[in-house]
Amino acid sequence: MSDNTIAYYEDGIPYAADGMPVIVIEGELPVDTGAGGTVGGGGGKTGGASESSAAIHATAKWSKAQLQKSLEEKAARERETAAAMAAAKAKRDALTQNLKDIVNDVLYHNAHPPAVTELAHANNMAMQAEAQRLGRARAEAKARKEAEEAERALQEAQRQHEEAARQLKQAEEEKRLASLSDEARAVENARKNLDTAKSELANADSDIERQRSQLASLDAAVKKAEEGLELSRRVRGRFGRKMQAKSQAIVDEKKRIYSDAENVLNTMTVNRNLKIQQVTEAENALKVAIDNLTNSQIKSAVDATVSFYQTLTEKYGEKYSLIAQELAEKSKGKKIGNVDEALAAFEKYKDVLDKKFSKADRDAMINALKSFNYDDWAKHLDQFAKYLKITGHISFGYDVVSDVLKARETGDWKPLFITLEQKALDTGMSYLVVLMFSLIAGTTLGIFGVAIITGILCSFVDKYILNALNDALGI
Repeated sequence: MSDNTIAYYEDGIPYAADGMPVIVIEGELPVDTGAGGTVGGGGGKTGGASESSAAIHATAKWSKAQLQKSLEEKAARERETAAAMAAAKAKRDALTQNLKDIVNDVLYHNAHPPAVTELAHANNMAMQAEAQRLGRARAEAKARKEAEEAERALQEAQRQHEEAARQLKQAEEEKRLASLSDEARAVENARKNLDTAKSELANADSDIERQRSQLASLDAAVKKAEEGLELSRRVRGRFGRKMQAKSQAIVDEKKRIYSDAENVLNTMTVNRNLKIQQVTEAENALKVAIDNLTNSQIKSAVDATVSFYQTLTEKYGEKYSLIAQELAEKSKGKKIGNVDEALAAFEKYKDVLDKKFSKADRDAMINALKSFNYDDWAKHLDQFAKYLKITGHISFGYDVVSDVLKARETGDWKPLFITLEQKALDTGMSYLVVLMFSLIAGTTLGIFGVAIITGILCSFVDKYILNALNDALGI
């Protein structure tokens, strides 16, 4: 029979010295109280013994289950420990084998050293691999350097191209300005000054708009600070006075910032008014410059026209010069007549000319028109147009010359007359005078050519002048 003395605990279960679990029964049987209570006492004893037996049985059952569980857990731990030890042993054995393999490999190589040729071959292969690597690295570095140099060269070429274009543009502008008269140059400068003044005014307007927006935000901040001050005044006592002082300081600071911004806006407004004045002055200066240029151009046109009439007098006589002046005066405000009547009058006049001039004279006019200098014509056209206060259109001159050449080749002058009629309807008869005079002034047409051109003009302006034209030219 085992000793019930507890020798140790394991997992909360008491064990005796022989390893058997000790069953501890708590509680105490009731004690018999004496006479008159034998039956009851006996009954009480019987009931207490029964309850103790059930408790012992339950406790023993529980202890057995706990013992079984403890044994199973102990067995599981032993299995885990055994598995861990087996894994550690396997790892140790693998490491030991690896060390043995290394030692054996070293011993083998020491016992069987490679041949000299093998070492040389291996060394050569290593050197070739290194050489290839270095070669690739040098090639890549060289290619990268060449690419960078090419990029720099391209950028430099682009910079030089842009600089050359800038210098060319500047030279062209300087040449253009140099070719202008003093009056034209004054107009250029006046336009630039006006553009600058307008740009500065636009910037001033933009700045004022931003400042007004900022001022509105600052005004809102002042109002918000004042609302905070009013709220602080509702607080009494020492704490309230501190709040009021702090709120008042915030209000004062916000008002100071607002005042500074308002002063800036006022300064901007004054500056804007100056910009407006500068724009007005620039506009007036441009108007004066344009008037001076116009007067100068009109004077130049008058001088050129007078010179033209003097040239006509010198070349073709005073009578022809007077006819040219008469045509110019009669063309002012005159409406175009019937084109068929004008063409008929010209055809009749041309027939007379064809009989008086040889083919060589007629071809001379054609050759002169074929080698026509349109730049000179444009200059004369502009001068005569300013003299008669109309707008010249050099592009229309190409059509006229083309129609004249076709008419001489085909003998059909009607397309030319229709072209002139349409232009006269759009611009007036004075334009035909400008066109024909600039054609005579800009080309060496000869007597026949002058007679043809003047005859066309007379047919539209006053066909009766045709009767005096040949006499004036001495034909």
